[in-house]
Amino acid sequence: MKRSRIAAVWMAAVWAALGLLPACEPGGETFEGAEPARDAPHIEVLVSGSELPDPNDDDIKKALDAKLNIDLNIVECLGDACRNQLNVRLAEGSLPDLFYVNRRDMVKLARQGSILDLSPYADLLAPAVAFTGIDDPMFTTVDGKRYGLPRADTSFQYSYWIREDWLDKLGLDPPADLDGLLETAKAMTERDPDGNGKRDTFGFSGSPSSALGPIFGAFGTTYPGHFYIKNGKLVNSLYDPDQLTALAFAKRMVDAGVVDPDFLSNTQIQNEAKAFQGQVGLIYYNWPNLVNDNKVREWQPLNPNARWAQVPAPRGPGGASTAYNDVGARNILVLSAKLAQQPAKLDKIIRLLAYLSSDEGSRLVLYGIEGKHYKRSNGTIVPTDKMPEAKYSYLYQLIGRDEMVYLRTKFPKQEPYFTFAMNEPRIDVYDSLIDPPPGFSLTDAGRFIQEEMFKFIYGKRPLDSYGDFLRTLETEYRYGDYMRSAEAQLKELGVWQ
Repeated sequence: MKRSRIAAVWMAAVWAALGLLPACEPGGETFEGAEPARDAPHIEVLVSGSELPDPNDDDIKKALDAKLNIDLNIVECLGDACRNQLNVRLAEGSLPDLFYVNRRDMVKLARQGSILDLSPYADLLAPAVAFTGIDDPMFTTVDGKRYGLPRADTSFQYSYWIREDWLDKLGLDPPADLDGLLETAKAMTERDPDGNGKRDTFGFSGSPSSALGPIFGAFGTTYPGHFYIKNGKLVNSLYDPDQLTALAFAKRMVDAGVVDPDFLSNTQIQNEAKAFQGQVGLIYYNWPNLVNDNKVREWQPLNPNARWAQVPAPRGPGGASTAYNDVGARNILVLSAKLAQQPAKLDKIIRLLAYLSSDEGSRLVLYGIEGKHYKRSNGTIVPTDKMPEAKYSYLYQLIGRDEMVYLRTKFPKQEPYFTFAMNEPRIDVYDSLIDPPPGFSLTDAGRFIQEEMFKFIYGKRPLDSYGDFLRTLETEYRYGDYMRSAEAQLKELGVWQ
């Protein structure tokens, strides 16, 4: 009871200091009554993204630092580099103050004692929880203690993109099914779509970990190793009979010579460069990095006649699906356990999260600086011509945002693109709800699965040895233990009966 009273008093102090209490006067945007810190604590957050400006040009950082008496440092990373960086820092004992994990990693880190038990601060974090609207113990709690703050969902951004001007030159319609996809990719590889008299283009590219998603989806399955419900039964895609058929079609694409020769080593930066430089006709990519105004300004001078258009996931015998949606793979914000010994910094972090959940703080990280990047008219956000300068603001949306309001306000010209990507069908999978059993390494098994998958696709291993591959996986990597544990856990959670 004493702790609750103390917490309630502290919470009221936080809200008052932030100018967020209902009794505050309109426009109260200072820390009236708060004692400024002599030394602003350095707060480090690892965030997936890019385009962060120099601190001297970062209006949002300046505003947050001034408002909260902090030194906020966003550390950017992209794709697999985020996980790699986190693993390195975990091994070094130098985790960032705040970072994102999925449920599986939250459980692992909580039981290792690497992340902070947030249970004592539940009242203080109530504004942030209310803002996200997510308080499911599945995404917050481990062994009865709270460790995570799930981030409000952002929309899916990826789809196939095709050079529409190349289609016109070749006299082709956008591909609608698998055969059409392969024929279009062949034409873009073999028939000189850019008209330079050289065979220097290829028909298909993207990241090896995602670009084949619509191919697998056309057979009603996913990349190998994911759990989903099919015909009322729990299925791991490795054991789905359609998996082998999907691998065979991917092999047809490689054998036809239409796939980017650097496909297996592609990074996001390389994908972008190839698309911008006119080397590829069909790519699996996200709309902000292709059609946002700043990106168009990058590639249009290189290819002034280029027209990129989205195409739906190709239809196949299993329907159409552009990717999978891991039901349990929410981005969950967690805090380093070391903050328990740094109460002053922890206090500032809680204040930061509370501020981001307020109207004023949310507007700052959604749209930038009022009067510079946007104006308000009768309660409506009106972008100025400087709003594109705050394109990086998403890096500061630590607890999420109201997605459609944000996108329609900040990217009105791109609404057809983000609506298209959001509406592409996906297969629900349940991998992140599964805790691997003792003695089983999901990392080692996953690496083996990926290596063998691409051997099948690139003809380095015959498809008729698929059964041998599964037996090796089950015996040497204990995948059978994982399957039995996964089935039991998902049944207990009510995913299947």
